[in-house]
Amino acid sequence: MTCPFESSTNRRAYIRLVYSPGRRPALLTAGARFEIIDISESGIRFHNPAHLPLPRSFQARVTLLGGAAIDIAADVQWRENEEVGISLAEPIPASVIRAEQRRAILQEM
Repeated sequence: MTCPFESSTNRRAYIRLVYSPGRRPALLTAGARFEIIDISESGIRFHNPAHLPLPRSFQARVTLLGGAAIDIAADVQWRENEEVGISLAEPIPASVIRAEQRRAILQEM
């Protein structure tokens, strides 16, 4: 079994929770729904297979595995192939990320 989160001290200040395909939360903005690939306190990477245009800054709602919703303000940092990386204006609380890690680990079992 692989660990559903990664950390890298040389690149990231926060633990990154990586979701398995088919078990991913959603990012909703401007009527579009995107699957979240990974999430941390400070940023999110998500799929954009249709290459839908996104403004440099936008607001969205993130629906986590347990159903909790978080409203976010974000800035697009990069786009590569079908993926988009965003930074968050306000960090997601560490307690929320830890609870989400527990849900992801339990889903993997």
